[in-house]
Amino acid sequence: MTIPLLTDVAARAGVSRSTASRVLNGSPSVSPTARLAVWRAVTDLGYHVDESARALAQRGTKHRQAGSPTNLLTEEQLARAAMFPADFLWGVGTSAHQYDGNNSASDYWALENTGIPLFAERSGDAIDSYRRWPEDIRLAATLGLTSYRLSIEWARVEPVRGHYSVAERERYRDMLRCCRDHGLEPMVILQHITHPAWFTENDGWAAPESSAAFTEYVQFLSPILEDVRYVATINEPNILATLGAVGGLIRAADPMSEFNAISAPHPEQRGLLGAATAPTPDERIVDGLTRAHESARAALRNETAAQIGWTVSMQPFVAQPGFEEDAAALTRLWEAPFLDVSRQDDWVGVQTYTSWSVGPNGPEAPGTRRTQLDWGFQPDAVGVALRHAWTATGGVPLLVTENGVATADDTERVEYLDGATSAVWDAVSDGLDVRGYFHWTFMDNFEWASGFEVAFGLVSVDRETFARTPKGSARWLEQFARAHGRASARNGGPRECQDSDGAIGSASP
Repeated sequence: MTIPLLTDVAARAGVSRSTASRVLNGSPSVSPTARLAVWRAVTDLGYHVDESARALAQRGTKHRQAGSPTNLLTEEQLARAAMFPADFLWGVGTSAHQYDGNNSASDYWALENTGIPLFAERSGDAIDSYRRWPEDIRLAATLGLTSYRLSIEWARVEPVRGHYSVAERERYRDMLRCCRDHGLEPMVILQHITHPAWFTENDGWAAPESSAAFTEYVQFLSPILEDVRYVATINEPNILATLGAVGGLIRAADPMSEFNAISAPHPEQRGLLGAATAPTPDERIVDGLTRAHESARAALRNETAAQIGWTVSMQPFVAQPGFEEDAAALTRLWEAPFLDVSRQDDWVGVQTYTSWSVGPNGPEAPGTRRTQLDWGFQPDAVGVALRHAWTATGGVPLLVTENGVATADDTERVEYLDGATSAVWDAVSDGLDVRGYFHWTFMDNFEWASGFEVAFGLVSVDRETFARTPKGSARWLEQFARAHGRASARNGGPRECQDSDGAIGSASP
């Protein structure tokens, strides 16, 4: 076996031997492009860095080096972070129902309390973000992030048809102001899975009047969205289109019998409603969601300067040899109708966690590593999804609006983040207009049918005290975002948040 030399590293990276040497010795006087190329060559060739010689070369320097106890990133990761576009956003995703707690006017609150053995537990207080949002926003800022994704809960804003809460709208205005006060670009999702119970009981998105109802809600909110850059109308419409059973379940005199009847044709089906999740998107719901999105988009463009899109669940279907048409058919079913709509949008959100291998048994989790949800451990899937979204929409700007892994082992989360950010960078370097990365999720929260046992978060939450504790993965993403060069300058240190009456909110991490 030939042992690679420094000249081999330099040749592989396309730089001089002296440049390669400076990179390995931690010299700051090397371009980010060259630094990244050298560290990738080191990894590809299996080159062994002489740490003793490196330490001698670095003696006396005032620059903190990768590998020290306080630095969680390798030189290659630091170089990769520095290469992202200057205005690239690093953010985290949150969701009102999953975070706030006591969302008692919503359809899912009603569903959780039917007695159907669908949820591992009720959402209850969730993680108490309805009260603790100033603390949460401040914590995101102190972690060096540059954006914060929040969802507005329709059921709180319009708990009864036609009766809107100005107080709730003002609370969301305060949240948006708090984000800006902390140097965080807010991203707003206007509908994230849950709806007012009255809407769902009236046939939800399949009802002819659903588009008008949603647009009126959006218009009520438009005064607080005037200076929000990114607004998404609907989160994961392709998943919502499989959840049409909710209305029947919460209307039923005997919810358990209704659940058994809906589940009987596909007892092994998995999803947010377990066996009651439809195996494919309901065309009536797809039509209703499309009309609502297009109507809301027009209203927002008329009343705000926001850039409008929606977010699409994209878990790539990768064909085994001979099953290319099967994979293509699944992609057409689950993604094409929604990405076609996005062609007229200002951006599209890509939400990816894994990929599926399509073969003689249909789609199956690839490989042998599994997450807590029994999905394949596939951090590179986001790169595949980005490239497909870019092609399918004809080059509409992209944001990774959800990406993460369900695991109780935080070292796996760090590994996943490393692989995912590498895949995103590869897409950017190939010319795709990718504008940000939002990790799902900021904190461990209520994960629908799985309750609180599934961990996607960068931050753990004590179920009794609601104390927030950043994990190692949060520190890793913090260092990656700060290495990118924007976060420290924009955040400018923590501040306190004030509500519309000038009262100071709790903001200690």
